[in-house]
Formats: sequence, C-alpha cells, structure tokens
Amino acid sequence: MTYHKRPRPFNTGWDYSELPPPELICLTPAEFEEKRRRDPHIVRTAVDEGVSIA
Repeated sequence: MTYHKRPRPFNTGWDYSELPPPELICLTPAEFEEKRRRDPHIVRTAVDEGVSIA
C-alpha cells in the first residue's frame, strides 16, 4: 500500500469542528529515512521544526 492511502482509516473518526484537518503522512521506517534525507521535503521540515506528540 502506498503512503498516501495509509492514513485513510485515521481520517474517518477525526472531529474537525474545532481543529483543522491533520496532515497525516504514514511512512514505513525505510520510507521515512529516505524522505528525511531529501531536501526540500516536508518530512525533513517536520523533523527539523515539528513538535513531537508521541
């Protein structure tokens, strides 16, 4: 399954009334590492500037 199809099950139960819709990017560990090293790429930006929610 490609990464753009993986978040679909998570979007069905999200309440968007108070928050903007999330931008879910579901990657395998290998895909994450490959995209984290590319510049520019949203994954690299998220790693550099994002906030951990885990």
